[in-house]
This record gives sequence, C-alpha cells and structure tokens, in this order.
Amino acid sequence: MSSAKALALVSLSAIWGPSFAFEFPQYRVKVLPQYGNFNSLVGVNNRGDAVSSSGLGVFYHSADGNTFQIPGAFRGVGLNDAGQIFLQQGLRLGIWTQNGGFVPMETPPNRDTDALSLSEGGKVGYVQYGPGGFDFHAAIWDSVSNTHLELEGGDFPYDVEDTGWAIGANGSRWMNGALQPYDLGDATGASLTGINSFGMMAGTVGTAGVPGRKATIWNSSGQIVFQLDRDSEFPYTTFGEVNDSGVVTGWDNRTSQSSGMLWHADTGIVNVNQLLASNSQQYHITRLYHLTSGGVMSGQTTINGVSRDVVLTPVPEPGTVLALGAGLAALLRRRRAT
Repeated sequence: MSSAKALALVSLSAIWGPSFAFEFPQYRVKVLPQYGNFNSLVGVNNRGDAVSSSGLGVFYHSADGNTFQIPGAFRGVGLNDAGQIFLQQGLRLGIWTQNGGFVPMETPPNRDTDALSLSEGGKVGYVQYGPGGFDFHAAIWDSVSNTHLELEGGDFPYDVEDTGWAIGANGSRWMNGALQPYDLGDATGASLTGINSFGMMAGTVGTAGVPGRKATIWNSSGQIVFQLDRDSEFPYTTFGEVNDSGVVTGWDNRTSQSSGMLWHADTGIVNVNQLLASNSQQYHITRLYHLTSGGVMSGQTTINGVSRDVVLTPVPEPGTVLALGAGLAALLRRRRAT
C-alpha cells in the first residue's frame, strides 16, 4: 500500500473512528475502441489508461480518451503507473515508454522467450525455451537493475509483485524465487490467478478425477479464507486479480448471462453491475480481469452481440480519495497545533 493511501486511511479513521467496514464505490464505465480482430485488453493503471492488443498491433488508450498505436509492436503484455508497457516487438521483448521508446530485454541466443506479467516497479515474469521447446525455465527480469531472478520449479509466472511475491499459473507460489507452500484443503492442485504485495492470493482448486473446481482465496500466510462450493449461491464464479486493499475481481459463469463479480472480506461477493454509476447503467459487465491498487479494473461488456473491452474507474477516482486523505490529515495537524 502506498504511503499516500495509508495516510488517507489513517486520516479517515481519526475522524470516524479506528474501524469501519469496507464498502465498494460506484464505477464509471468506458468502452474502448476496437481495432481489427482478436482484441485483448492486456493492462490498466490507476490513471485509467489501458493497453490492448489486436491483429493490427498494440494500442495505448489514455484516460482522456485519446488512442494511438505503438510503432512496430506485435503483442502487449502489461501496463503500470510509470507508463511502462511491456511488449513484444518482432522477436524482441522489452519495456516501451512514450518518452524513451523501446528498451529490449537481453536474452540468450537460440532461446524463445515469452513474457507473462509486469509489476508496478518494472519487474517482468517470463519463461524461456531451448531449441525444440526443451530446457524450460522461468524467471523475473528487473528492468531497472537489469537483473534476472530464477524461479524454482517449472511454472509460468502469471503475476509478479515488487515485494518478491509471485505466482505461477499452475499453482506455484514464490518469494524471491523460492517456492512457498500453501493450504490446498482437500484438493490436490491449484490454478492461481492473482497475488498482492502481501502474498494474498486468488485462484481455483480441484481434485484429479472429481468434476468442477472451487474458487478460492488465501491470506498472506497461505491459509484458505474463502471458498465457493458448487452448492453455494455463486457456484460458477472464477476469481481473477487481488489488490492490496483485499479486493478480488472475477466473474460468475452462468450459462444464461455471466456477470462481473467483486469480493472483499467485509462484503462477500458483490455483482459489479449493482455498483455502476448512473451514467453507466446501460452496460452489463460480463467479466472483470485486471485490478490496480486504486481499484481501476478492466472487463468486458456486450454491445450488439459483440464483446467489448471496458475500463471501470471508481467514483470518486483514486486521486480524489488520496487528495481528500491528505487534506484531512492537514486539517488534523492544524487542530492539534491549536
């Protein structure tokens, strides 16, 4: 959690009391333009900027409504608040910024590299293969220090954090590259989808030979704190990412009409369509994917039978909340001084 956000929470606690239940805000929906086929939204940041990939290339969608294509880019991987976009340009992988252009990641010759995730501080989770797909290994590249951290086991680093935590799509949990155990309950395997900077995780668990999987959330100690059984109210929910506020994204895979879902320990599961601002209620959000520290999310809606990528921004926006917290803190300091 950033110091500014912590200051805001401390300031609010000082006025309304030391403890108050978390409540979800309302969300404003912005539908992104669509270019060519196979559109895929690959990242959002706290400003509400987004990056998408399509058959025509990689596109940067700024929060003010402008869109431009990144020259020569083939595939986007992620976006952070620093304006860094990790992408593939031809056979090269690297970081792109609007001011600095493309800085490639140095990779060994004769190895195929596939990047999977990007942290706020510019750490990139990737895998490499030798000739013929052999000699697989996973690592994290720190684009600031230009160093590489090998990851134990053979898994795909699906989400990486600047604090050292990372998860693999096939169930690995790492701290500074070393595998860390966690509770599986009565299941035999897990598929992980998100982790925050404290080590709290989201994903699903299942047992070989048993149909169905259970959407599951773990705390920072690796203990199961929430799980959905098939006889629950939302039996077909899939979880996505988790942020430092303990919010988890996901969707309910009902056959009639799926809906984007949110979870927090104080609220349980909430349908995001019940939280849309008055100027966004014409949309039905079918899925939620990316989630930033400030609560900005990516997702999907359906317009005229076609799936479209959307960005959901909290109302008020994250910057407004932090400014409010800073203002309240200043007010408290003046009161103590008098």
